[in-house]
Amino acid sequence: MMTEPASNQAIEVASIGPAMKLEAEQSERKPVLHRSHRVAIPLCVYSVTASMFLPVFQSLIYQKCIVESFSSVVMCVIGGVSSALLGRLGDAKSRKMALLVPFAGLILADCTLILQSYFSYLSAYWLILSEGMFALCGGYMSIISCCFAYASDAVSNSPSRSRSKTIAILEGFLGLGGTIGFLCTPLLKVVGFTTVFTAFSFLHCFCILCFFLLPDIKHQTEDGLPRPERTFCGCKTFNSLRRSRQKSHLPVLVFSFAVSFLAFIGECIDVCGSIHILFYYLKYRFNWDATLYGLLKGPLQAVSTVATLFLYPWLRSRRIADCSLVIAGIISRLMGRLWIAVAWNTHSVFLCEILTYIWFRFSFCLMLDDFDFTGIYFTCAYFILDRYHVDIIFINEPSLLLVIPIDSLSRFSATGLRAMMANSVMPEDHGSLFALVAVVEAVCNLLAAVVFHLLFPVSIPVLPQFSFIILASFLIIPLWLIWSVYLNFCSFAKFHLYCKNFEVRITYNQINLKSAPFLSFRSFQPYLV
Repeated sequence: MMTEPASNQAIEVASIGPAMKLEAEQSERKPVLHRSHRVAIPLCVYSVTASMFLPVFQSLIYQKCIVESFSSVVMCVIGGVSSALLGRLGDAKSRKMALLVPFAGLILADCTLILQSYFSYLSAYWLILSEGMFALCGGYMSIISCCFAYASDAVSNSPSRSRSKTIAILEGFLGLGGTIGFLCTPLLKVVGFTTVFTAFSFLHCFCILCFFLLPDIKHQTEDGLPRPERTFCGCKTFNSLRRSRQKSHLPVLVFSFAVSFLAFIGECIDVCGSIHILFYYLKYRFNWDATLYGLLKGPLQAVSTVATLFLYPWLRSRRIADCSLVIAGIISRLMGRLWIAVAWNTHSVFLCEILTYIWFRFSFCLMLDDFDFTGIYFTCAYFILDRYHVDIIFINEPSLLLVIPIDSLSRFSATGLRAMMANSVMPEDHGSLFALVAVVEAVCNLLAAVVFHLLFPVSIPVLPQFSFIILASFLIIPLWLIWSVYLNFCSFAKFHLYCKNFEVRITYNQINLKSAPFLSFRSFQPYLV
């Protein structure tokens, strides 16, 4: 009975040894950019065009006197189905092929938009056709999901924190591209529609060239043969996710990502993406204009991008677990929504200092007792000070800029959840996983559009900040779920212990702390994946 575990351990060490040797040989070559990072360049370029596309496309539609809502619904529905199929295509056939297909549809859509902008007398329904062609080829959802799947596969033989760093870099480049596109949007008034869409097509061709230069990733069997039996069509698209390494918490992670993304997207867009709830809220309460709103959103996006691009990988290199960073990100996002909700009252600005204190307590003192008592202290302090109308700081419009440091870690939640989900499935199923995440994002887009587009106008006369209170309340759900995962991680987590005197990796897959009371969960926290 004792020979089986010993033989299994010997086989595992023998299989890990060549992989680590190959990884060491590859690290000695010292390439300029790892292949997992090279995919970030075209992703950033696409993010630039995607962030500029929405206002440019809306302006073109308004000139043709139609509504974009139908085209957005077409993109979400058709794009979700095609994105799922392309994710499975990357798992079964080729990662590079799955990357090239959506950009081919994007080039066709660009050509249609160029013709529409040049020949203004053409029917406006051709605009919906351009969106439909892009959606049939996967849409924006497949571009993002396939990039994350490729990068995750490229570091599949590396430690889990390498995958976390890679996902953080991609998330940061995605935000960087969005910031650049946001800054380039005013160029529309100078150069016109045709020039902008032509520039889009050239940038997308550059992305295709970058993908052609990437080495392909094909998953093979143990005999070195491809996997012809792995389907990527029909209802079996997401079946492979049932074979996840950690079945018990993968649905929890997906649901937490959905709720967190819903709270993030809820304040930004409606069905057609044209109305910013935050902008209209600030305009209603403080008479803000587009300039002040840009001064808020620009630095906020820049700070969160820098934090994701540099701070998150550095924290992971310091062996801080993804769970801890996800909790910090959710709390940062929750406090940002709360701060926006309460900052309109002249008697409640003191909340900023209390929320900052809570942020440090939650982020760096991850103990259940601290979690409970800090919430009690916060509630009592708020009601006492509000009861006696205590003025700590007098609010004005610039005080809303305090949301920038409070909300700076909000991207940590999405980055950490993507990394945890990628660690929960086999490498050959990353395409299906990130396609599922993309479909969840599309559904949350539509759901947030319907809910908050109807809720915000109704709540303006009664309680204008009600939508932000709802968004903050939503974030309590993923915070509690991830907190539960964090506390119970010992029962299903995968620990990595790197021995200083040996060049082997020992993997604890079936460790049971109940049968070994002398082991402490805190002692294994630095090695948590």
